[in-house]
Amino acid sequence: RPFFGSKRVARLQTADFEQYRAIRTEKVSDATVDHDFTYLKSALLLEFKKTPSRVSRVPHIQKSGEDNVRHGFLEFDGYEKVLAQLPLSLKSLFVVGYHIGNRRGALLGLEWPQIDFENGVIRFIRLQNRKPVPVAAPIYGDMQEWLRRQRAFRDEHFPESRFVFFWYPADREIGPTSKKGHGGRRNEPGTQIKSFYASWRAAVKDAGFPELLFHDLRRSAVRNMVEKIGMSEKRAMEISGHKTRSCFERYHIVSLADIQESGKKMDKWMKAQRSENAHQRSGRRPKKR
Repeated sequence: RPFFGSKRVARLQTADFEQYRAIRTEKVSDATVDHDFTYLKSALLLEFKKTPSRVSRVPHIQKSGEDNVRHGFLEFDGYEKVLAQLPLSLKSLFVVGYHIGNRRGALLGLEWPQIDFENGVIRFIRLQNRKPVPVAAPIYGDMQEWLRRQRAFRDEHFPESRFVFFWYPADREIGPTSKKGHGGRRNEPGTQIKSFYASWRAAVKDAGFPELLFHDLRRSAVRNMVEKIGMSEKRAMEISGHKTRSCFERYHIVSLADIQESGKKMDKWMKAQRSENAHQRSGRRPKKR
């Protein structure tokens, strides 16, 4: 609204959107502007479908065509380096994020009743586009150790804290004098972690990955499950909380096992064709197997 003001939808032209993009891209990427336009177009379509319609037409909005394939991944050696640099408050959060690949908001909202140590499962419901998405993720790898350590510290120092990820006393400092300060408002120890931008940036820089985003853990976990472990896409989506398969297209993830199996089948077919052609040239029919 600050940009378009009171201009009517019917009067919007291509030049208006081009000007908006030119101004916005001074501070953000073309992909972010594309997201802006996606929300705007969705709102206009909703109004267009109403009876009576408050929008006579939905204008064409040109996208940038910017590559939407995500490229940020963290290999296992990088995982260990970043873990070593993170402050205590973020270590368990990082471990769980790298293992099961859920969104930061979903992880920060985890509560202890959702952690089932006995069966080795984390169960919770997260919202996506206002719709509930059930998540059932296994507790595996380093998760068991770090979650139990987190629980023990909580039971000893903050027994009333219901959130799994909370601030440790040593990590509550903020400001330029604290290298690992969390970069937000001062929080009381034991309270839920909400913002940790400065702590994250300092840790990943020290670990040698200055461009690493927390969201890259989501991509890394899904890729590990599908490419490294050979897990089905359906099961990986159930663990990571992805609702549609489009994540695999955006992350450019394919199963290495599927590729190898496809290669074996094609190789077998090629050999059969070559054998058949050789027998035809010699006037003999190939033996059936």
